Amino acid sequence: EVNWLSTTQNIKVVDEIQAIFSLDNALQVWDKNYNYKLNIKNIDNFNWKAYLSYDDAYLSSNTWWIQFVNSQASGTLKTTKKATEKTTIKVYVDGKKSPILVTPQILPDKPMKIQITQNVNTIEASTSSKVSLIAALQDIYWNTVFTDNDTVFTLDIPEKYSEIISVNSKTRRLNKWVIDFELTETDIPGRAYYTINSNKSLSDNKVVFT
Repeated sequence: EVNWLSTTQNIKVVDEIQAIFSLDNALQVWDKNYNYKLNIKNIDNFNWKAYLSYDDAYLSSNTWWIQFVNSQASGTLKTTKKATEKTTIKVYVDGKKSPILVTPQILPDKPMKIQITQNVNTIEASTSSKVSLIAALQDIYWNTVFTDNDTVFTLDIPEKYSEIISVNSKTRRLNKWVIDFELTETDIPGRAYYTINSNKSLSDNKVVFT
C-alpha cells in the first residue's frame, strides 16, 4: 500500500498591487541623505523587488533596486548640487502594472550672490536703444533661489553716468525668482556703470564645509 502526501496552497489574486512610496516632498540640495520606504498594502509576505528610475543630475543612490521583506522595503537617496522645482522618481514594483510616480522638489541653499545677465554689452548711442537686465539670487552652487519671492532689488546709476543711461524702474521686487530691468540709452556715447543691491544682506549667509 502506498501513502501519498499532499499539500494545499492558497493563491491570492489582486486587481492591482497597492504600493505606497514614502519620501519627503522637499529635499535640500547638495549631499543630503533622505531615507524612503515602500510598503505593499494588500499582499502579505511580498518578497520581490522594486527598481528606481530618476534623473541623476539631481539624485544618486548606491543601488538602483531594493528588496522587499514581508511587504516592506527601504533605501536612501542623496541629492546633488543641482536644485529644481520638480524632479520625477519612478518606482517599478515586481508584478505591478504601472510605476509609482513621485515628484519632490530639490530646494536651493541660502542665497549667496546676485546674478546679473545683460542681453547686450554694446549698443549705439540713441534714445531708442535699450538694454534688458535680468537679476536673480543664486546659492553657492549657482542655483537660482526659487524659494525667494520677497527680496527687493535696487538699481543705482552713479550721477556721472546718468547722462548716458537711465532705468525704467529703480526698485523692483522678485517675480518668479527674477527681476527684469530696462536701461535706456541717450544720444551721448560713453561707458556707463550701474550697481544692483538687495534689501536683504547676503553677508551673513555662509556655507561651512566639514
